[in-house]
Amino acid sequence: MGHARQLGGRGRGVGSTLLRVSTPGPAGAAPDGSPVPAVPAAQPAGRALRAGSGAALVVGASSAIGAAIAQGLAARGHHVHLWGRDPDRLARAAHEVAAGAAAGAAVSSDVVDVRDRRAVAEAAQRCPEPLRVLVYAAGVFDWADAVDADADRWEEVLDVTGVPAAQTTRTLLPHLLRGAPSTAVLIGSGAAVTAYPHNAAYVAAKHLLAGLAGSLGAELRGRGVRVSLVNPGMVAAGASLDSPVGRRSPGSLLQAQDVADVVLQVVSAPARVWVSRVDLQPTADPSA
Repeated sequence: MGHARQLGGRGRGVGSTLLRVSTPGPAGAAPDGSPVPAVPAAQPAGRALRAGSGAALVVGASSAIGAAIAQGLAARGHHVHLWGRDPDRLARAAHEVAAGAAAGAAVSSDVVDVRDRRAVAEAAQRCPEPLRVLVYAAGVFDWADAVDADADRWEEVLDVTGVPAAQTTRTLLPHLLRGAPSTAVLIGSGAAVTAYPHNAAYVAAKHLLAGLAGSLGAELRGRGVRVSLVNPGMVAAGASLDSPVGRRSPGSLLQAQDVADVVLQVVSAPARVWVSRVDLQPTADPSA
């Protein structure tokens, strides 16, 4: 008959919403004859899971890559908690993720600006437990020569893509340790390992992620928390489509689902395996 979605408010402003996917049950009908699922009673977004695959938090879940990752995790039975800055985009992403979630899973969301450390700390207290997966996919891309770059845009790139990744991961480490064995995945880039011209702020921010993943991974590997860096080449989504290659040959780029598939492989690796870094590129040469 369909999915039952549970909506309940909790937290700061419009921030916290829960959508729970139930098994098929009696439902009414909309005016057009399509089924309308029953809506169960509201439950707090922060309730701990009693069984299943544990909880997963996707930061930057309203982006194409973040949403694809969240969809894959929900389909595997995780309670997926979504963070994003834009309320409308986040709500759309949450409903799309819930539509494909495994029966009995839940999808919840929080409107969080990762540049606000206090908001991050408060939202962290509303995360579902046990937290088994953290994915940091928030990021802002820029393509401009340094001499012509907009200072405000550079600041946004660094303030969303770089430093908050470190602060957010640090804030959530106690949750990951309680949920161990657990995995944190930072979505890097080819720019995390190669200093490309024409997007210096983005390169700097992604290099920060590479150092963060390497250091935390070495520190936490003996404590049940794996930290992985996934470095996709250019993806046919967002501002990458405004790059010279994206405008010229978008079909040659990676797709958001490609990145999601790799992340799912990383988090589902046996507990004895630490996938420290994955670099992925399209088989087609975008520069050709």
